[in-house]
Amino acid sequence: MGEKQSLTGRYSAIQGLYWMNYVTVSAYVSVYLLDQGLSNTWIGILLAVAGIIAAVAQPLVAAYADRPDSLPLRKLIIAILGVFVAAAGVVTAFYRQNILVTCVAYGVCLTLLWVLTPLVNSLGVQSAARGYAVRFSTARGVGSLMYSIASLAMGQLLPVFGARLIPAAMLCIYLGLIGAVTTYPLPDGRAAESAPKRAERKGFLGRYPRYAWVLAGALGLYISHAILNAFTFQIVLSKGGAEREMGLCTALACVFEMPTMFLFDRLKKHFSASLMLRVSAVFFLLKALGSWLVTDMTGFYIVQFTQMFAWGLIAVCSVYFVEGEVGAEDAVQGQAWFTMMLTAGNIISSLVGGKMIDAIGVNSLLILGVATAGIGAAIYMAVLREGKAPVRR
Repeated sequence: MGEKQSLTGRYSAIQGLYWMNYVTVSAYVSVYLLDQGLSNTWIGILLAVAGIIAAVAQPLVAAYADRPDSLPLRKLIIAILGVFVAAAGVVTAFYRQNILVTCVAYGVCLTLLWVLTPLVNSLGVQSAARGYAVRFSTARGVGSLMYSIASLAMGQLLPVFGARLIPAAMLCIYLGLIGAVTTYPLPDGRAAESAPKRAERKGFLGRYPRYAWVLAGALGLYISHAILNAFTFQIVLSKGGAEREMGLCTALACVFEMPTMFLFDRLKKHFSASLMLRVSAVFFLLKALGSWLVTDMTGFYIVQFTQMFAWGLIAVCSVYFVEGEVGAEDAVQGQAWFTMMLTAGNIISSLVGGKMIDAIGVNSLLILGVATAGIGAAIYMAVLREGKAPVRR
C-alpha cells in the first residue's frame, strides 16, 4: 500500500485561519465593546464569564469527542464553527443597537473560540496517528505568522473602517475556516474502545497523576503569560510607550516565537518533551522577571526575545508531550486539559489584574507574574526532572 499523503499544507491553512480569527475575536474585544459603549469593568466581567464557561466546557466537549459514539472530530469542529458564524452574524446585525444582545453573542464567540483550541490541535495529532504526514510545528508556526499579519492588518484598517470591521472580519475568516475543515481530507471514524475497558477506567486525572502536576505548573506559567498579554498596553505605558510601541512589542513577540515553531521537528529529534517543557518554564520566568525589571521601552523590546523559548516552545511542545503522556483513547481530553490551564490563566489575570493596577499599580501586577511563573517553573523542575524518551511523531 502506498504512503499516505501529506496534510501539512491543508492543516496549516486551518491553523492559520484559526489564529487569524483569534486576533479579531480576542485581541480586539476591548476595541469593539468600548465602541459599543461598554465600560472596562463590564468588559472584564464578560471576559471572565466567557472564560469560566469555556474552562468548564473544554474538558466536557473533549470527553465527548473521545467517546466511540461521538461525532467524528472534523464534523464536531464544523458544528461548533456553524454556531460561531451564527453568533458573529448576530454581533454584526446588532451593531450599536442592543448592547445586551451584542454582549451575549460576543461572549458566545469568545467561549467557542477557546473551546476550539484543543479540538484544532487534536485534528493534527489525529491525522498523524492515522498515518498521514503532518508537521504540527510547521502548521502552528503558520498560525503565529498569520496572527502577526492579521494584527498588523487590523491595526491599519480599523482607523479607516471603524469597529464594525471586527465582526465582519470574524464572519469572513470563519467562513473560510469552515471551508478548510470541510474539505480537509481526513476520513471520519475511530478505533473503537471496548465497553469493559471504558467502564472500569478511573477519572481522567486519576489515570494520569503526574499529568495533574504538569497542569498545575502550566497554570502558574499561563497566569504570568496572561498578565503580560492582557495588560500589555498598561505595561507599555509604564515604560514610557504608547499604542505604536504596543503594536511593535506584539509583532516582535510573534516574530521571535516563529523560528522555534518552524524548527521544532529538528529539536524533538534531540531533546525530550520533558526537557523542553522545563526550558520553556525557565524562559517564562525570565520574561516575567525582565518585564518587571526593565525601566524603558528599549529594555522591554529586548525582553520579547524570551518569547522564542517561552510561548514559542510550549505552544508546540505541549501538544507532543500530551500525545506521549496520555493514552490514545484520551487524546482530545489531554489536549483540552492543557488548554484549559491557559483559559484559567486568562480568567485569573482578568479578575485580579485590573483591580491590582487600579489599587497599587502596574509594578505590583508584574511582581505577581514573576511569582506565578516561579511557582510553575519550580513544579516543572520537580515533576519533570527525569528525562523521558524523545517525543514520538
